[in-house]
Amino acid sequence: MEEVVGGIIRFAFHFLFDVVARLIFEIFFYFPGYYISKLLPLKKEEPSFGQIFFSSVFFWFVVGLFSYVVYSNFADSATS
Repeated sequence: MEEVVGGIIRFAFHFLFDVVARLIFEIFFYFPGYYISKLLPLKKEEPSFGQIFFSSVFFWFVVGLFSYVVYSNFADSATS
């Protein structure tokens, strides 16, 4: 009986982890790349996975760079 309950609990946790991981990936990685690819006037058809991937990587690079610049400017002005 313990093995059955353990299997059910293990399945539930694996399922929840898979759902949460996919949601995080979709929200934080797929959506920015998809909408950036849709904004680009390259083609009128759906963007490919490669376009979505590279535009999402570029988006997060720009977000990271912008955050670093803003933080370094505020950190320098706070210590002066």
